[in-house]
Amino acid sequence: MSLAATVKTVLAEVQACLDRIDDRQVRAFLSAFGKAKRVFVTGQGRSGLVGRAFAKRLMHIGFEAYVAGETTTPAISKGDLLVACSASGATTTTCAHAETARKVGAEVAALTAKPTSRLAKQSHVVVGLETRFLRRNLVSPLGSAQFSTTLFEQACLILLDAACLELMKRRKASTAQMQARHANLE
Repeated sequence: MSLAATVKTVLAEVQACLDRIDDRQVRAFLSAFGKAKRVFVTGQGRSGLVGRAFAKRLMHIGFEAYVAGETTTPAISKGDLLVACSASGATTTTCAHAETARKVGAEVAALTAKPTSRLAKQSHVVVGLETRFLRRNLVSPLGSAQFSTTLFEQACLILLDAACLELMKRRKASTAQMQARHANLE
């Protein structure tokens, strides 16, 4: 298979995953940002990297956004929102962050491939990213030609970037305002 054909396979998988997302879940997810004083993001491994990218863009939009576990991240509290990314919904650290957030009265929004997982049960809002599907030319245990949770992470990144576009509109964030917040210590 050529690289171009492999790219088409990956894009088709991501599109199929995104097409299966429940619009009501996405509306509830976006709505949670309207009530949040601050936004915290958590996830481990590649899901954590996706979360970091999301937190950065939220900051550009004008949210007070933090990545859980960073040295300068303050305590989460009532009125805050924790966005938790975990394909399995069982990652120990991510679930512990969700539990702590709930205990202090923060809202928890989970993005997961397992909408019945431990993380989902600890969350107020759950966006399910269905990554188990069968393609015409491939049947694999995960329903994806890609390794492990790669499809989840790709779909999560695109969903969160699309959410940023919606949040930009809702907050009327201009490109000039966002550029002014862009890092200049690079």
